[in-house]
Parts: sequence; C-alpha cells; structure tokens
Amino acid sequence: AATEWLRKQGIAAAAKKSGRDTSDGLVALLCNPQKSAATLLEVSSETDFVARNETFQNIVTKLAEVALAAKTTDIESLKAVPYSDDETAGEAMIRATATIRENLALKEVDFVEIKEGFGAIGMYIHNKRGDILGTQASLVAIESSEEMGEKELDSVQNLANSLAIHLVGAQAMYMNAIPQEVIDKEREILSEAAKKEMEENAQQNSKQVDEDVMAKRIKKKVDKRISKLAEELVLEKQKFVSEGADGKANVQAILNKTSKELGTTLKIKTALRYQIGNEKVEM
Repeated sequence: AATEWLRKQGIAAAAKKSGRDTSDGLVALLCNPQKSAATLLEVSSETDFVARNETFQNIVTKLAEVALAAKTTDIESLKAVPYSDDETAGEAMIRATATIRENLALKEVDFVEIKEGFGAIGMYIHNKRGDILGTQASLVAIESSEEMGEKELDSVQNLANSLAIHLVGAQAMYMNAIPQEVIDKEREILSEAAKKEMEENAQQNSKQVDEDVMAKRIKKKVDKRISKLAEELVLEKQKFVSEGADGKANVQAILNKTSKELGTTLKIKTALRYQIGNEKVEM
C-alpha cells in the first residue's frame, strides 16, 4: 500500500510538471559488442543543471540499455519496456520526474541494425557527459552487398565512424537529394529576394528595368544557389570532412572508392543525428 501511495504521489508530481518547457537534457548512443545494432535516445530536461546530474545520467544510460535490448523504435513502446523488476521505463520516468523535481520526457528513440558481416555502424558523441552520453550524437549505418572478412569490416567501421563525425560537423539534412517541395520554396524565396535587389539597384542608378533580361539573370543566380545548396545539405554530395581527407572528394565518391577497394558495393542504409533542443535529422 505504501509503495502504491508513493507511486501515485510521483504521478501527481509529474503531472504538475508536464507542461513545463524541456529544452535541455541528454542524448545517449549505445551499440552492441558486434557493432551491428545501436540505439539512439534523447531524454529532455528543463535545465542543463539536471543534465549534469549523476542521477539523471544514470537513468538515461539505463534507458538506453533497456531500449537496445528490446530493439525499441518508438517512445510508446519504450515506455512499456521493463526498466526494473517492478516498473516499466515509463514508470521510471514518472518516478525520476518526482525525485529530480523537473519535467523530464522521453523525446526520441531509434534502433538501427545491420546484418553481421554485411556492414558496420559508426557512431559519434559530441560534448560527452559520460561513455555513451552527450548533447549531440550521430549514427551512420553502412551496408555491404557482400559478406566481408574482419579486415574489410574494420575498414568499413572506420569509414562509418568518420562519416558519423562528418554528419555532426557538416550538418547534412538529406541523404541523396533535396525534396522538390523544399527546392520550390527556396527558389521562390531566392527569386523574390533577387528581384527586389535588382529593382532597387536599377532605381538607384535611374535605369529602366528590362523584365526579360531581369528574369534571365534571376534564374541564373537562383539556379547557381540551388546547386550549391545541394552540396551544403545533401550528405552524399557534401565534401567529405575527415582527418586525412583532402576535402576534394564528396561522400558518394568516398563510398565508391572504398567499395572498389573492398570488392563490394557499399551504401549508407541509415544516417541519424540527434541534438538537444532540435528536431532529429533522419536519412
């Protein structure tokens, strides 16, 4: 009866805090020993003070462990996963909210798996707060068309790790192309801005605006910017940023080169980036 009463008090306390803003917290990135499966998890808090709290860090670490073991792919499923002998992950979060006295929330969770021998999962944690915790983390899963030996798998693992670092540094948003609706919107915004600039320049110089000439100039200017945008935002088209890389080859060229060296075809199956206070990026 006492345990039930305390749990109810925890639920009441958590409910009172549930509407408060959670813009801080931690991300956790954990893989299995074979580096063939990994979980990426975000748990939010109200303040950085709590994110640095050992109790909170232990909770996030345990949540990542149970999420990986259960291969959990969504928050509602994670809440139902056993956290201990007598409570679920969801109940553990309610108890933690009452104990720590901040609004804590399970924000995101993803599980990624590669068939053993057919690829590797690379990981990177930024601003580390422990072995598997940080404020930003990325995961890149590379898949091979052929089964590989230990030496080849090590090469792919190194590449996957480098790409995970690249993903945080270069902030890619899309895997191989910018969605057409994003391009259309960007073209509309850039065209309006370019038109306004040309009209203002013509007015300052007391020149008559030739609509046809202006339209051609606007299109040329916008096309150039859209092309550059792909190099900035599309992972496969970004210049590969890594220690020892010359910065000339893009990510897809590096994948092609490594594929040829290893006698297989490599492709990025999944790329994920979590950052506290931001929406996750999934490719």
